[in-house]
Amino acid sequence: MHRPLPLVSSLALCLAACGPETTAPPPAVIVPDGPLPDPIELHGVDLAMRLDPAAEGFSGQIDLQLALGDRREAIWMHGQDLDVSTVTFTAPGAAPIPATWTQRSDTGTVRVVPEQALLAGDYTLHIEWTAAYATDLSGLFKVEERGDAFVLAKSESIQARRALPGFDEPRFKAPYRVALTVPEAATVIGNGPETARVPAEPGFVTVTLAETPPLPTYLLSLAVGPFESIDGPALPATSLRAESVPVRGFARPGRAADLGATLAVTPALVDILERAFELPFPDEKLDIVAAPAWPSGATELAGAITYREARVLLGPVDDGSLDPSARQKMLSTHAHELVHMWFGNLVTPAWWNDLWLKEGFATWGSALALTELEPEGGHDVRATQRRIRAFAADSLASSRAVREPIRGDADIRNAYDSITYGKGMAIIEMVDHGYGPAVFRPAVRDWLQANAGASTDTKGFVRAMKDASGNPALGSTFATFLDQPGVPLVQVAVDCPNGHAPSVTLRQQRYRPKGSRVRDTTRWTIPVCLAFDGDRAPVCTVLETKDQAVELEAGACPRLVRPNPGGHGYYRFTVATGQWKRLAAELPRLPAAEALMVVDSATAGLHAQNTPPEAVRLVYEAAARHPDPAVASAPLAGIAAWRRHLDPDARGGLDAWTRATWAPVQRRVAADRSPDGRLLAADLLAFDALTLELPEARTQLVARLDARLDGDSQALPSSAYDAALRVVAEDRGRAPLAELTRRIVDLDDPSLERAALTAAGHLRDPQQRAAAFDEVLTGDLDPRVAYARVAALMSSENASRQADVRARIEQDWDRLSEVIPGQWRRRLPRLWAGAACARSDAEGLRTWMDSDAALVAPGHARVLAQTIEQIELCDAADWLGTAIPRAFK
Repeated sequence: MHRPLPLVSSLALCLAACGPETTAPPPAVIVPDGPLPDPIELHGVDLAMRLDPAAEGFSGQIDLQLALGDRREAIWMHGQDLDVSTVTFTAPGAAPIPATWTQRSDTGTVRVVPEQALLAGDYTLHIEWTAAYATDLSGLFKVEERGDAFVLAKSESIQARRALPGFDEPRFKAPYRVALTVPEAATVIGNGPETARVPAEPGFVTVTLAETPPLPTYLLSLAVGPFESIDGPALPATSLRAESVPVRGFARPGRAADLGATLAVTPALVDILERAFELPFPDEKLDIVAAPAWPSGATELAGAITYREARVLLGPVDDGSLDPSARQKMLSTHAHELVHMWFGNLVTPAWWNDLWLKEGFATWGSALALTELEPEGGHDVRATQRRIRAFAADSLASSRAVREPIRGDADIRNAYDSITYGKGMAIIEMVDHGYGPAVFRPAVRDWLQANAGASTDTKGFVRAMKDASGNPALGSTFATFLDQPGVPLVQVAVDCPNGHAPSVTLRQQRYRPKGSRVRDTTRWTIPVCLAFDGDRAPVCTVLETKDQAVELEAGACPRLVRPNPGGHGYYRFTVATGQWKRLAAELPRLPAAEALMVVDSATAGLHAQNTPPEAVRLVYEAAARHPDPAVASAPLAGIAAWRRHLDPDARGGLDAWTRATWAPVQRRVAADRSPDGRLLAADLLAFDALTLELPEARTQLVARLDARLDGDSQALPSSAYDAALRVVAEDRGRAPLAELTRRIVDLDDPSLERAALTAAGHLRDPQQRAAAFDEVLTGDLDPRVAYARVAALMSSENASRQADVRARIEQDWDRLSEVIPGQWRRRLPRLWAGAACARSDAEGLRTWMDSDAALVAPGHARVLAQTIEQIELCDAADWLGTAIPRAFK
């Protein structure tokens, strides 16, 4: 039964229905989440800021020179958590027009509404504001180190809006004119060289910097503090550049001299890149900045490349005393950032879905430059290792394409992964080798020169490559690999019929591990090469269909076929069992990069159940005999992952086989004092200590750590710091670890200190683990260390220990999100999961992230999907518990 409406309600309805016609409400304002829609051009920026590292916040004012393409009632721009006091638009010769500033999204999208409509034309947009320094290594953040305070700007990708108002997209490139008011004793590092320093208020000076070339906001450098500087060798004048370029290093007090090794290698690398690109270094100066804290390894800030100090504080000179692991990381990172001076800085992706245009090319170009610098340095091998890491991510059904649309601002950071860097690099290398450097590299050089100073996109790049090569297949290779996820699996079958020429049949499909939801519907245009026994030249083709036959020259049936010789292709392969046996026999003589790809394809084939475990065992045994350290140690990660699926007896059998297989390697490297030998010896020792848990290895690892702390820099490479300190935490407990940490802090070794602070996550006593978690929540740890310690706490495969830590993670979820790096909050699902390997954990994670927990993890959706899938695949791998013991005896 319906109740009658009250009289007042009835009257209201009548008035609404029968009264005079009302004006429709204005349409709702749609807040852009992603690229800004307005037809605005940015022609120049004048920025003035007051930055005092002793204060808790900062202030600034900015003049943005704009050109509006049409009449505007309002404009969209960016500024996040800024306290804006003044906004005006001023046309040439006209009075200022006041405007209101309203932040309309959590990611800093702002609507600016002038008091009167703006006609098409030129304007100066003037804004004044104040804000607090960030503490999570994003935007304009403050950090204190050993009693000194520093302010630094980490703007990539969209963090500049936390420091200043602007158009925080890569397509908005403009010259910047910057003046900073700072304490009079402070050093200022920016994109341009310092041109003036004049007194300001008492105790402060105003430092003016030279106008920059056109830059996007993410490349702005703002660094203030008691930095110590050192002059490096200048970039000498060349036929491309009439003037030399000064090179300087900046670090916290007392550490500038330790930039010497990094500075020394810089001119040679720049010379290689200038000759390769036929374009001069694009900035007036080159500063190498060792930041006391930094959320990534480095950032390519124009003219002022900024590094996490552990990457570049190696020592005064580049000699045999340098830690070999640290030197490798320095060279790789430094070369990568230098390539960015052209790919990313000079030519900028227009939007973040084209991020590979800078990161893929910087990864590829750095390997090429380092290989020219040090032909025997193994840099091509490390590039192959990066390709294989991309395979792991790209094997998931939830993997993304290299060039996938960015679903809003919160999704941008998801593009900074092994797909963009490793797969992007691998696609470029595959095209370079598959279609020929003589074709590809000149085309890239022409494209770079044609777009210098501008922003561009993938469509224009691929068109330029296709036009320059005259080969449509080249464009199709880029398109099919950039715009589709997944790793191709190429099946190679040799056919030798009586009376006919031999042939090889190629079949492509998407790689799919056991238990995966991957669907085999993807096809690629793949440059494929095959090498055979004897002196035959490799046979190359382009595989464009699902199946393709390749006719070989008449003659004897090839005994051995080597798919992907040199390891340049972005695909895995599978062959018949007999061919796997022959490949294993040949593997110790293969080039290291190719041998790594064989090991990966065999391992992946096992997990897809299309390669017999016995064949994998032969490949692993052959890898252990390979002279290259990277190949010799490559199987160990797979062996470690298998152990969790084995019962104790089966695990003991696998461990015994492993020790017997790698015992000759350990004997070989025991007396090898070369950098590669020391690194391999440390890797094997860490494996014995952590995976096999051999008491003698654990004792030896800690003894080497003690020797390192006593001054023997050769005793333990930095790649083994985490392992050694983990053993200390597990075997000795909190008090000895704390005492060791105090000794380490006195040494002032950033890598060692980070490892020591992280190691508390491996304490075994429940109360000590709880205390280690409590320390994370204080906010006193470096945000990167805070994340790493919680990850260590969750790395145990013990379900009870996982549950205890997970309860704390859920209880303190919001606070945890505040003490880790701001741009890492999307990774919180991964912290929750830890080493989970049960479907019930996957369901628990899904339920947790369906709650309000998602609110503090913007951009988490992709990480969540990948983490759940990885847990499910681990759960589905229980069949290894019977397959491995039968084969590995």
